[in-house]
Amino acid sequence: MVKPGKFDELKCILSCFQYSLHLIILTETWLKSDDEANHYQIPGYTHYYNYRSTSRGGGVSIYVHNKLKHRLIEEQCTADCHYVWINLENYNLDIGAIYRKPDTTNLKEFLDIYSQQLYKRGRAVVFGDFNLNLLNMEFVTTYREILQGAGYKIMNNVSEKFCTRECVTSKTIIDHVSSNLVENKFHFALIDTPMSDHKQIYFEIINHKRIFNKKVQYEAIDYDKLYKTIQEWINKEIINEINNRNILWSEHKSNPKDEIKHEKFLKERNKVSEHIQQCKSKYYLKAFTDCINKPKKMWSVLSCLSCNRIKKEWVPNKIKTQNGLISDEKEICDYFNKFFSEIGSNLANLIPSKYHHSLTINKVTLATGSPKHTLSEITPTTTDEVGKIIDKLNTNTSSGLDGVSPKSLKCIKNIILDELTVSINKCLKQGVFPNSLKIAKVTPIYKSGCKLDV
Repeated sequence: MVKPGKFDELKCILSCFQYSLHLIILTETWLKSDDEANHYQIPGYTHYYNYRSTSRGGGVSIYVHNKLKHRLIEEQCTADCHYVWINLENYNLDIGAIYRKPDTTNLKEFLDIYSQQLYKRGRAVVFGDFNLNLLNMEFVTTYREILQGAGYKIMNNVSEKFCTRECVTSKTIIDHVSSNLVENKFHFALIDTPMSDHKQIYFEIINHKRIFNKKVQYEAIDYDKLYKTIQEWINKEIINEINNRNILWSEHKSNPKDEIKHEKFLKERNKVSEHIQQCKSKYYLKAFTDCINKPKKMWSVLSCLSCNRIKKEWVPNKIKTQNGLISDEKEICDYFNKFFSEIGSNLANLIPSKYHHSLTINKVTLATGSPKHTLSEITPTTTDEVGKIIDKLNTNTSSGLDGVSPKSLKCIKNIILDELTVSINKCLKQGVFPNSLKIAKVTPIYKSGCKLDV
């Protein structure tokens, strides 16, 4: 995944699909940090991942389409084996992505962890590079027994003809799909391309509806100008070159000893990789050149480029408390609320007692003490004052929890001004403030240190 051009090629291939894929699962991503993972994002998808920070290799990623309601339920790296589990709320379905390091020394530990995870799930489908060859019964007997005991069935067709990795000397099935959805029908296909030395797996639960790309109907628009504006660096020429390279790959695979076919494939492979990078560079160079004196458009281009750095939901899926780890969303919210409501007084109590009678501290305390006036004592407002406040609102700011934007408020000002003024004065007279306007959305932002600590 981190090899230059490889991820861009994946984007090119995804653009050819007539419908959106729910999930894209990658193994052996070779990611080494959160910052690096943030560089590999697919527009319209959320990226969940687990990486190995102590050594090279490994890693798994799950890209989930944002039209689905989803959440991370578990991710860990133990003994260089990776586990990521997410939940698709729309389907009441858990999805797992697993990578097991290719050695036999950690097999028992891996099977213990994996079996515990399987028993915790409800309806689930699990994908992974297990590095356990289903064609070799010597090492997979216990693995099969664990799956069977947890109610799971291997979806692969266990035959050399349907191997997931093939080289000159051997054929193996080390990439597996398993599920406990016994009542569902599936479509399972293997795709052989030069993107990886493993075959890609296409898996579809047949009775689940696909998410088709939404078609937007435009009116009174110059379509030539529109298409010119939205043209991306991915073009038909690149797609044709990828298809041609795949044909040469198939010819080479059918006759691996033919040096001429091998040479043709390598030449086309390198050509595709270079062309993708050239098209992408030229596209963004032209985009920056066209808006060199237009800061707003420049930021728009930068925003387009930063689709690799999507806005993250910083709310953690688990945090550490005095009583241990908690993962329930409501408990996490309550803990954050308790922490921030008490942090002021807790820090104040840490101030040495000799400073408690400090003149400076007393002045601050008096200045920020309880208000001496109530709402009912405030002078009523006027339509002129309310109108001026609305006129000064910044239309570039977002709407509040009520969903009313400053721009909308300005548009309907003359219609609501009298009634709005009456409502404000009524609240002042009765000494009340609307509860709905007391709500604030607070988002904790991770800065540094352990992500489990508040």
